[in-house]
Amino acid sequence: KRSNLLFAISKFTKKEAVDLLGFDDGKIANISTGISEEFHPVNLDLDERQQILSKYKITRQFILYVPGGFDGRKNFKRLIEAFSLLPESIRKDYQLVIASKLFGEAKKEISGYASAFNIDSESLLLTDYVPDKDLIALYGLCKLHAFPSLHEGFGLPILESMACGAPVIGSNLSSIPEVIGREDALFDPMSATSTPCPFKWKPD
Repeated sequence: KRSNLLFAISKFTKKEAVDLLGFDDGKIANISTGISEEFHPVNLDLDERQQILSKYKITRQFILYVPGGFDGRKNFKRLIEAFSLLPESIRKDYQLVIASKLFGEAKKEISGYASAFNIDSESLLLTDYVPDKDLIALYGLCKLHAFPSLHEGFGLPILESMACGAPVIGSNLSSIPEVIGREDALFDPMSATSTPCPFKWKPD
């Protein structure tokens, strides 16, 4: 409250500070955020590609989710449900890979969702912690990075994956539209069957 100026990492967080905390709009500057220069497209030879895929037990094309943590807002349940609703002719060719450090209860919860939606252990892979070098490779190898989070201050994994050349779709909530910057790549994260994006959003 005594500060002369506050920094926000997105327009969304600036708006939250004004609406929820009562800060003066004129005393908040949106500076956005950035990622390390190591996040960029990499060219893997056949052996390197096979090594990284084998390390994480990836045997098919894959849809990636890098949630950056585990809690309810990360929306794992609807992502797994949406994956289960893909036509079998498509789903049989893909694995859903969740790349994140997950502890026992988190793994149990996600496994419960998989069981509820009839997703077998071959189709849903939980990598646990992934070092940045491997993560950059996975971003480059995935067919799609899906980011269904319900609430983000920014959403660094989105920016990381786009910098690595991954096609990305994401939630139409909070800061995520700012980061993705494309209306046709947004969806309603409250619905497992959302298509297309239910509102019109255009970047400044």
